[in-house]
Amino acid sequence: MRNRFWIVLLGLALFAVLYAVGLGDVREDNEGQRAAPPATMLRTGDFIIPRLNGEPYLVKPPLLYWAIAGVYSIAGVSEFTARMPTALCGVALVLAMYLLSRKEAGERAARWGALVLLASPYAFQRMRFAELDIPLTLATFLAIVFARNATLCDNSAQRIRLCIVSGVALGVAVMLKGPVPILFFWAGLVATLVISSPHLRDAMRTGIPVSVAAFVIELALKVIAVRLLPAHAKMFGAPIALVIVMLVWTFLALRHSGVSRARIGIWLGALLIGVLLALPWGLAVLNTMGWESVRAMLNNQVVERTYAASEINSGAPWYFLVMIVPMLAPWGFLLPFQISRREWDRQNDLYRFCVVMSWLSVLVFSLIAGKEYEYILPCIPFMAIALGYHVAQIGTGQQSPWMERWVTYWQSGVLAMLIFALLGGVIYVAAKHFSIGLFALILPLAALGFAACLISLRSHTYRSAGIFIASLCAILLFLIARGDENTGDESPKEIAIRAAQYVEAGYTVESSKVYPAFDFYAQTIIPLEQSPARVQEKFAGEKPYIYLTRESLISVAGITKYDVLAGPIKFKELMLIANRKLPDPASPQFGNEREQ
Repeated sequence: MRNRFWIVLLGLALFAVLYAVGLGDVREDNEGQRAAPPATMLRTGDFIIPRLNGEPYLVKPPLLYWAIAGVYSIAGVSEFTARMPTALCGVALVLAMYLLSRKEAGERAARWGALVLLASPYAFQRMRFAELDIPLTLATFLAIVFARNATLCDNSAQRIRLCIVSGVALGVAVMLKGPVPILFFWAGLVATLVISSPHLRDAMRTGIPVSVAAFVIELALKVIAVRLLPAHAKMFGAPIALVIVMLVWTFLALRHSGVSRARIGIWLGALLIGVLLALPWGLAVLNTMGWESVRAMLNNQVVERTYAASEINSGAPWYFLVMIVPMLAPWGFLLPFQISRREWDRQNDLYRFCVVMSWLSVLVFSLIAGKEYEYILPCIPFMAIALGYHVAQIGTGQQSPWMERWVTYWQSGVLAMLIFALLGGVIYVAAKHFSIGLFALILPLAALGFAACLISLRSHTYRSAGIFIASLCAILLFLIARGDENTGDESPKEIAIRAAQYVEAGYTVESSKVYPAFDFYAQTIIPLEQSPARVQEKFAGEKPYIYLTRESLISVAGITKYDVLAGPIKFKELMLIANRKLPDPASPQFGNEREQ
């Protein structure tokens, strides 16, 4: 069975990730930002410049757009096809974790590492949406693993091959999210050099206190900036603690490296390959748009947008330390095992590498102070592999007494919560979203989850397996219920299709703002009009004029007389209004009164 478990894992991952993955409309802005540009690429034939509602959109590189466009070209534009590349990357990530770790971790730990990730709510959720986080996580994981393997390899020809593969994977990561994966790559390099050192204890005795001190410094700067001197908050935004951490750990890695420092060239070579792979697209953009246009757009969409977004997305330095537990729930409650000195001493180098790499990444992004889960997702597979060691050893007598007691309470509490979650999920769906089709999807999941819980309560032997099955069923149940909610008034689909019909018929349709999910369904350009004076002028004109806006913005635009063509809907309170009564797209008169 050892050599065939990958087949079981592949089938399980395919079923879990693809089960009803197309249910639910594209609703979130982030998913719309990934799903809409590929459709535009196919319509215009321009695969160099991603566009959103007709305007260049270079906030992210285009690799995911190309992948989604490829699926669109084969199977058409739909929610299912938009999510397919991400879903397949999720399956590949789970399989890669198992296959690439089993030699060092052992069969049981490798299996559980992959299963832990598959049954973790946040990672599993991201596998089922048209987002770049899971493809980025897969590419970053492969880049770090192959670079580490190349560093530890004694065969020079094999080292070169592994370096090239690592560089290609890093290039893919860069083409998904720009330079962000390089921070994880740095953490992988540091962890590889430090863990391989015969002076590991010396490095950790210096690195851990410095990391704690840097964390305290960042907390202090946040308190000063927010509480004491809010008028000078920008002055305290300098990444002092981040620079300290990166310099100290880099110094420790170089000083205490257990391998030849020349092998650092493997990482630098992979980094160079990754940058070179992304360079042609960057040059093509410059050639197409010109430097001034690119500079102005990047300043608007990246620099200014990042600062504006930071007001929403920025959080306290301790945010990730707290939220990483629910990200990996229920397995996240076993994370305290990773601070056990006994576990650190008795586990092997792969375990220690995964612990250092993942927590160093969490620290770095905590000092950047973001509060979006996806920021640290690329280090979660390494954390899951380390957790796989602990899950695999439950009931074997290898863990210390306090850990055995912890596991007993953990298993009982998790099974109780899962029973409650499964029962509550079924009741919620029955009360709020009852339909035969939806129940046909969730009842088998609920029944399987309940059965797994009951068997686990009666048998200690299969408790970990029961928790895995019940967790996966509960997560799937809630994601399917959520997908069913993201339809009707909670989705821009119907109002977008109606707006597109008016555009196709020749009417003038404009919008107060770009809504990415709306753009995905409209599949046509809706020009922006944000000047209240011009909107009022067009509403007072003789020609038919249609305006897409939020209900709360109608009074801001100074519009007092209008006819409602569609809405308001719950999705952002969108309304489609006009300066006169216009025929419904389904009526025979539709289009007769259009602008000449």
